[in-house]
Amino acid sequence: MTSSSAASRKVLGKIACNRLQKELVEWQVSPPAGFKHKVSDNLQRWVVDVIGAPGTLYTNEKYQLQVDFPEHYPMESPQVIFLHPAPLHPHIYSNGHICLDILYDSWSPAMTVSSVCVSILSMLSSSTVKQRPPDNDRVELELLTVLVPMSFPHAQEPPGKKLPLSMPVASPMLLASPHGARLLASAS
Repeated sequence: MTSSSAASRKVLGKIACNRLQKELVEWQVSPPAGFKHKVSDNLQRWVVDVIGAPGTLYTNEKYQLQVDFPEHYPMESPQVIFLHPAPLHPHIYSNGHICLDILYDSWSPAMTVSSVCVSILSMLSSSTVKQRPPDNDRVELELLTVLVPMSFPHAQEPPGKKLPLSMPVASPMLLASPHGARLLASAS
């Protein structure tokens, strides 16, 4: 999510604030193993340090998750991405977006930030190979054709002409997601 879209987001509702304050207290008392919440004044965006579990391909590797909470959390799922550099994993795109059903269609209001983090660590731990999703490059290229014209409206090529791939994009975090429509909606 870009900083401009984060600034234009609606503030958390009362239920979301109460729930997140409760989860934050629980996290401080008993954080999930392998995770550390970076304290900030922003309840709507958490940054969480992740340490790869022992005996896995990611042993002692350190990553960061960014968790953005919607106005109606926990009725709506948070957006969770890995900050750069994202781990090489068959379900993690090069921009950090995670293909994990509980973050989308299988979300339940009973889930917590802790349970999401544990699921992500479990996903990492069960991997037998370090590689990007097979459609990582295809999805990235498809989003480029949409995002580049949005980012540079006065530099559009005539219809049917492809833009060069070396052209910069406003936010690399918006590239390559299995849920591109959700990302594009949050980018506007």
